[in-house]
Amino acid sequence: MFANVDVRLRDLVKEAINEGDFDNVSGSEHTPPPGLHRAGSFKTPDDYGNLQLTFFASDDAPLRFKVDADFHLSSLSYGRFGFSLC
Repeated sequence: MFANVDVRLRDLVKEAINEGDFDNVSGSEHTPPPGLHRAGSFKTPDDYGNLQLTFFASDDAPLRFKVDADFHLSSLSYGRFGFSLC
């Protein structure tokens, strides 16, 4: 499930990398919805209870973003205990 988000949210998350609040990660396991392409994936560095935000941008103007937000109980068991918040 995807949520529409303000286009500024992705920039805020990207800026949070410099603060150590997010890491840039692969979003390859997330398939873009039709009409959108991958626009970055970011995960909090927490060992337990981390949040991954995978952004998708519109192929056509005007620029729009959707996000797939996933909460992972443990970064050590990624994929086994993750579930989508949206």
